[in-house]
Amino acid sequence: MEFEWNSSKAIANLQKHGVRFEVVSDEAVAQVFKTPEAVNRVLRALTQSMPTVSIDE
Repeated sequence: MEFEWNSSKAIANLQKHGVRFEVVSDEAVAQVFKTPEAVNRVLRALTQSMPTVSIDE
């Protein structure tokens, strides 16, 4: 898979969504998760299993 990082878009996403998007390229992860979709399924399951935290502003 080829990936090109766009710093301007990353900054815009952080400002718009308040979330930092990053890419981690790790050989050990690549051996376990063969596709980006597999990684996304696991991350989605993890975040859905986390307790909801209310932040009062």
